[in-house]
Amino acid sequence: MRPFAGNVKGEGKGGTAPGTFNTPSSVACDAQGRVYVADNLNDRIQVFTPEGKFLKAIKVTRPAEVAVHSKSGRIYVLSWLIRSKAVTFRHRREKIDKMAPPPRLVVLGSFDDPKEIASYRLPKGVGVGNHEFEIDVWTDPIRVWVSPGTPRRLSWPKAGIRVLDLKGGKLVVKHDFGAEAVRAIRRVVPPGNLRQRLYVSPTTGKLYLAEGDAGVGKSVGVLLEIDPHTGRTKFVSLPFDAEDLAFDRQGHIYLRARTDVARYDPKSWREVPWDYGEQRKGVGFASSRAEGAGKRNRDVASSLRIPSRRYNHHGGMMVNAKGHIVVGIHGGQTVQRMRGADPK
Repeated sequence: MRPFAGNVKGEGKGGTAPGTFNTPSSVACDAQGRVYVADNLNDRIQVFTPEGKFLKAIKVTRPAEVAVHSKSGRIYVLSWLIRSKAVTFRHRREKIDKMAPPPRLVVLGSFDDPKEIASYRLPKGVGVGNHEFEIDVWTDPIRVWVSPGTPRRLSWPKAGIRVLDLKGGKLVVKHDFGAEAVRAIRRVVPPGNLRQRLYVSPTTGKLYLAEGDAGVGKSVGVLLEIDPHTGRTKFVSLPFDAEDLAFDRQGHIYLRARTDVARYDPKSWREVPWDYGEQRKGVGFASSRAEGAGKRNRDVASSLRIPSRRYNHHGGMMVNAKGHIVVGIHGGQTVQRMRGADPK
């Protein structure tokens, strides 16, 4: 490796002379092998031979990304202010705002005649900041790909890659993969603590996905119902936040909180009580953050009490063909078995 252009001794060693830079931000090559460098704070694109000899400087405001079309040789420039240390330390805040032009795409002619042909503002919702941009120069007209960030910084619907096309004198969003993913699969947020459980109703064949959306990521307030035949999905809100659940052969759903098990009809979500259960108030997990759930504790007419001491990390539950319930608990060394109602 050897230096091609500029100074490798660090920031602050650049300049305005040909072959020197002030916050270089992007590099591209054309079909002849010429090298184009976006020299952001110098408001220019510098062009070099394949050997590194300076050819010319093309005037353009705040070039951040540069690309050269594979066939026409046109130069495409995404323009905005790069917030480098040089800007942060050397300019006051109010001056930075004046230095920053509105983000846009600038179209220039080829190397021989690089005059400005067109300019396009970026669509609403497409910012700069931590975004990553790529100009696809192998399509005609060109296409711009935008990665807004990661789900750690943004919500998943806003963090999807977007594809921008030139249409009717504007840059328009052709695809928004975040929005398309939400429409296709409904839930794109990763589960809390990567905790997922699957359940199947024996009467309908529907598949239910439970993820940690409540109870410090260890309980579920909203199930994702999946039709395995059509792939259609929908949200199903539970009466209260449950750490686990199970179906019996009649299709009833059993919800389990820390010390309670209650039974419901999933068609109407009316409780199906046992005649020997215990009336309980405020069953659930009060600090739920489930989708649309809020605080969702629920009074239960007939609860089966279980001697569990803690809320999280239970050992599962199921209902057998006779209606017997098996529940794994935390806080004891045995499995608590309770006889369910006669299915007749």
